[in-house]
Amino acid sequence: MTSAIVKEFSELVKTRNGAEEQKTKPHLSPSQIRLFLDCSAKYMFRYIFGIRVPIRSYFIRGRAIHKGIEHNYRQKIESHEDIGLAEVQEAAAAEFESMLAEAVWDEDEDPGKIKDTTIELVSLYHNEVAPNIQPVTAEQFFTIDLGEYTLKGVIDLIDDGGNIRDTKSRGRTPSQREADESLQLTAYAMAYRELTGKKEQSVMLDNLVELKRGPKYVQLQSQRNEQDIRRFKNIANAVFGAIKGGAFCPNPNSMMCSEKNCNFWKICHETF
Repeated sequence: MTSAIVKEFSELVKTRNGAEEQKTKPHLSPSQIRLFLDCSAKYMFRYIFGIRVPIRSYFIRGRAIHKGIEHNYRQKIESHEDIGLAEVQEAAAAEFESMLAEAVWDEDEDPGKIKDTTIELVSLYHNEVAPNIQPVTAEQFFTIDLGEYTLKGVIDLIDDGGNIRDTKSRGRTPSQREADESLQLTAYAMAYRELTGKKEQSVMLDNLVELKRGPKYVQLQSQRNEQDIRRFKNIANAVFGAIKGGAFCPNPNSMMCSEKNCNFWKICHETF
């Protein structure tokens, strides 16, 4: 039954994405929308001016964890069995090491220790989470037509129960509110419905939390209704309109607005 679900979903995505790829429209992604809402000046420097910045440790860790998880799930779609832990660890470690040359590290950060933590977190996921999941798709790309622009993104995981799952690595225990109010999960739910014509069973955050006493796994499950989808579209349209109109300004109240946390701190203070 799962193979039939995989085939059906793959054909739907292939058909819809193929049609969209023939069109040349500007696009947004859920992460771009989130960035604009947090600080539109940062969006401007990154996507309008095209300023590339070094990647930070949290990005490297997240990418490496995702790679290890993806490496297992891509083969599990057909095999229905998890590969060995060592192979997952190797995939995550290789991804981590491939990004070292691009990274910038804070003075108090130790790349070796961060790599060890990364392997610890992906191991926790593989041992405690993966055995209970049968994937239908892993790292599924989508394109949705929203009129003047398209929405593009990648869904981490859809399981055979129709649950949309996104994996996050964190330094603190998240609250239920983070799943309930996640625009990213709402975007994924909208994409799932557009591509399949069906409503998802639920949206989930699979959180891998790094704590001093050791890592832990926290699952947060939520629902999305039509009002949530409409609200997301309205927000996305407002963001697109602001970008089209060139309305950019810094947000000094953003939690990331500091010389340490923002790579655009210097140019932002020179510009505004």
